[in-house]
Parts: sequence; structure tokens; C-alpha cells
Amino acid sequence: MALPLLSLSTPCSFAHLPPSLVPFRKARSNAKLAKHITCVLSTETLESTIIRRSANYPQSFGDYDFIQSLESDYTGEMYKGRIEKMKGDVRCLFEKVEQPISLLKLIDTLKRLGLGYHFKKEIKEAFSILSMDDKSMEMEDKLYATALRFRLLRQYGFEVSQDVFNGFKDKKGDFKESLCEDIEGLLSLCEASHLAFEGEIVLEEARAFTSKHLKNLKGKIADQNLKIQVEHALELPLHWRMSRLESRWYIETYVRQVDMNPLVFELAKLDFNMVQAIYQADIKDTLRYEPTRYHPCTSIPIHPSFNACLYLYKAFRALHWRRMALT
Repeated sequence: MALPLLSLSTPCSFAHLPPSLVPFRKARSNAKLAKHITCVLSTETLESTIIRRSANYPQSFGDYDFIQSLESDYTGEMYKGRIEKMKGDVRCLFEKVEQPISLLKLIDTLKRLGLGYHFKKEIKEAFSILSMDDKSMEMEDKLYATALRFRLLRQYGFEVSQDVFNGFKDKKGDFKESLCEDIEGLLSLCEASHLAFEGEIVLEEARAFTSKHLKNLKGKIADQNLKIQVEHALELPLHWRMSRLESRWYIETYVRQVDMNPLVFELAKLDFNMVQAIYQADIKDTLRYEPTRYHPCTSIPIHPSFNACLYLYKAFRALHWRRMALT
């Protein structure tokens, strides 16, 4: 749980303190310290301001009675049988795929739609082939396929070197300017670059290169669906997003794609509604434990186990400050 930072409305100046009372120095006693310390208000503004990304979460509108009244139609046996049948049909798609790039797209689509956990076995078997360095795949000269393969392998824990992108550099060691003509490839490389380990210079250069050119090109993209995806990636990369919220957004984006598979799309909608029904049931049960205790900022009900963690944190924090006062 992240705690909010305390901020001062106006900065304080310790310019008039004697040398023995400068902050962070050892004081003999709190009583003597209180006699000499004065806080002088300063009208000067801070030179550097840390700009933090805001989540913009809306205020919760549901009280106890409203949450307990939530009902969903996606909990019956009819929907469970329907989703099992659709999962069997999607498994057949893995057997029909012939090209490696088509298999990569299928895995990426299922993962982004929130369906990857249904097909762990099929995805694992597919990666046993895709993880091999096989030149017969003929993806070395295709930026989109290379970056997509790199991102998926790293997301699933496979070892893959950043050197696969050296083929897209010129003699000077910079990424080729001709890559700017492939916006889909730039977008794929941009997403892949955010899975870099510390010290991987090639991926850091790729991130700077793709971010710069995607920002310059997003206003010139004719394909509106591709433009939306570029703006979405520049706002926050896929690797940093919450998977369930990303699935909700991608369902609306996927339906507008030319190569949209109706079977996969219907499965994604059904699965999302069924999982949401489970979440609704969970929050109803959680709220029954202690219906009058809410989070002060979001009005979300707090589970008693969270309360215990909060009390423990407060105890350790109080002990810490007591030790600081004695030094």
C-alpha cells in the first residue's frame, strides 16, 4: 500500500539559525531545540518541481447497500458451459496456425485480452518453438515481428538477447531512419524496449528513438485505430499497466481491427464479464466483515487483515521516531 507524501504549503527557511542548530545535526535536548528554532516563511518558489503522473481515479460512488445490491447474470452454469466450448474452439486455432508471425500475434492478442491464463499449456508449447534461434522464421529483417517475439519471450521468462536489434542499425551504430516508415514496427519496438534490464544500452537507445519519432508521427497517422494505440503506448507502456484494466481497453480496440477474430472477441467479452462477476462477489463478501470502515481517499472498504497491517506499520513508525529523538 502506497502512503501519500506530506507536502508543505510554503517552504521554510533555516537561514537565521545558529550553526549548532542546523537541521540534521545532533541536538542536546528537545527543550533547548524548541527555544531556538524558528520557522521563517519564505516567498521564494521551489526551483525544481517533481512532476508525478496522476492516476485520476474517480471517487467511489457505492455505499454498503449499493454494493450488496450488485447482481450479475454471468455466474450461471450456462455461461460456464459456453465458455468451455469457446475455449476448445480457440485451442484449435493454435493447431491451424502455420506462420510463426501468426502464432506470435495470436499469443499477444490472447494475453492482451486477458485470456492468456486459459491457454497456458498451448502458449508454453508454442514458445518451445519460438524461443529457438531458427533462421527459417525469416524475421530478422522485420522490425515488428522481431520486437514482438522479443517482448513476448521476455514477458514469459525466456532468455533473449538485445542483440537481435543490431540488424536495424546503420554503420554509425544508430537506428536506421528508414524505420520511421514502419509505424507498427516502431510501436512494437517501443513496447519491447520497456522490458530492458539494467545496462542494456541497445534497448535504452531503442526507447529514446521510438518515443521521439512516434511523438512526431502520431498526428500524421491515417489509420485511426493505429493512432489510438500509439497514443495509448506513449501515455503509458504496456508493461507498466494493470493487466485487467488493459484488457478492458483492448477489447474495445480489438473489435475495430481488420484482422479481428469474432470467436476470440466473443470469448474475451464473456470472460471479462464472468471475472467481473467474481470480483463483485468478492467485494460484497469483504464488505460484510466490517461495513463501516472505508479507505479515507477512495471510499473502498478495507479488509480487517489490511487494518492489522496498518496498525503494525504505525507501531513501527512510532518506534522509529522515538529512536530518532534519542540520537
